[in-house]
Amino acid sequence: MPSFQANLTPQKQKAHLMSLEKKMFAAAGNLEFEEAARLRDELKRLETLALDTR
Repeated sequence: MPSFQANLTPQKQKAHLMSLEKKMFAAAGNLEFEEAARLRDELKRLETLALDTR
């Protein structure tokens, strides 16, 4: 599986993470807590991948 960083420029990585975070907060605001938790976990996974490849 290619790393998150290898597929995206740093700017696109940040934009993607910000988009996921926005969706996570929207889901929580709509009381969609399972979806918010899934997005939170995905954010953590991608952030870890980005940090591991630096």
